[in-house]
Amino acid sequence: MADIESFEDMEKHDVAIKAINQLVPNATWILRGWTYSDLEWKDENKTKPTESQFNSKYTELGGK
Repeated sequence: MADIESFEDMEKHDVAIKAINQLVPNATWILRGWTYSDLEWKDENKTKPTESQFNSKYTELGGK
């Protein structure tokens, strides 16, 4: 799990949140860091994005 320990980590977390929300609006999930492995999917009605989809959107939005 990627721990949020700095302002830079918080920025990565914010980009990851935006990526998930754009990929699957209004879904239910928990993000404990900023990587795909930190994503816990809770929504039973919406499909979790693939790691490739997540990574592509994260990069598109400026994530590093």
